[in-house]
Amino acid sequence: MKKRWVLVLGAACAACCAPLLLPLLGVAGLAGLGAGAASWLAGRGVGEIVCLAVLAAVFAIAFGAWFLRSRRAKAAACDVGGPCDPSGR
Repeated sequence: MKKRWVLVLGAACAACCAPLLLPLLGVAGLAGLGAGAASWLAGRGVGEIVCLAVLAAVFAIAFGAWFLRSRRAKAAACDVGGPCDPSGR
């Protein structure tokens, strides 16, 4: 009896979570295909391409964080009575 419940709960979990996990698995598959195609076109190994992609992602995240932080700082400087408030001059 217990084995049947485990199978039923497993099937229910798979039916519920499949729509949530399929896009993630699809993106991972496309990333793998992209790395394979890039390694074939560039004549490099897949490991080198993945390493460069991770490095590029780290730089992109760091740039994005810096950009958002600088925009927030500029927005905070433009509060009422701040240096760019037209009524404060």
